[in-house]
Amino acid sequence: VSGFQIADMLSKDKRFKAIPVIGITGYYTGKEHKTCMAICGITNCLTKPFNPLDLISAIENLLQNKKV
Repeated sequence: VSGFQIADMLSKDKRFKAIPVIGITGYYTGKEHKTCMAICGITNCLTKPFNPLDLISAIENLLQNKKV
């Protein structure tokens, strides 16, 4: 099962659909990944290798955007 498939399953399950998903990939194809991300609900994507601080920043941004 790919990460896209898992994200899609999560987005369709009412228990998990509100949880934002950050994808991490070693092979980014630009337009293809953006299309798949939009379809399966991936909020953000990082490309390997990535700086751990970028992941922390992405998580912080998601948490700030979720505040009501």
